[in-house]
Amino acid sequence: MPKVLLTGQKKHLARTDSNQTKTIGIALNALDNATAAIQFVKELVKAGQELRVRWHPGQSERDIQRYMTVFGDIPQVALSNPKIEPVSDFMAQARWLVAGNSSIHLEAALAGVTPIYYELTPPDTTDYYGYVRHGLAKPANSPDDILKMVKAGDGAEGPDFEAVRYYSATYLTDWDGREGELVAECLVGVFRGDVLPVEIVEIQTSQLRKLPSLQTRGAP
Repeated sequence: MPKVLLTGQKKHLARTDSNQTKTIGIALNALDNATAAIQFVKELVKAGQELRVRWHPGQSERDIQRYMTVFGDIPQVALSNPKIEPVSDFMAQARWLVAGNSSIHLEAALAGVTPIYYELTPPDTTDYYGYVRHGLAKPANSPDDILKMVKAGDGAEGPDFEAVRYYSATYLTDWDGREGELVAECLVGVFRGDVLPVEIVEIQTSQLRKLPSLQTRGAP
């Protein structure tokens, strides 16, 4: 019977001591309603929060101009242009990351930033990547929920270790950031018939449908 290795190549994100900041990072989805996004940001600002807002790389120019015009006049809001600022630099300046259905939650967790799942615009499939279901992101149903988490310091210790490992088996191991080398070593091992440096788990075809999107997995 043939054996299949499932793998992924995650971004290399530097982990910084985000306890040095109380800033909330806001990652806006290209499908989010711009008016709702602006209102949401204003609510958090009114509550006294410092924010760093990053729109999606595929955001429409019309929405980007609206965000720049409105948020540019609010001192408590810093803007992060994804075409200029690397996501690692964005994460280095945040303690919490608020976003809806987006893989940026995993990037936040890998960088040591606590993800908060909040839907500005109801999606077709809630929690598509399973980040809330598997404990990677903390769920929030309203701006008040987010403010309560932040003020209580909920998640200030960083993301849950085991939850991150569910999506990235190399997280905080010797192979962290070296997934490409690991894949190459596994392929050579398969060719030579050697014992592989990773645990082999048998998965039935029916079980594949229950896995999160394979693109989000960080290791064989």
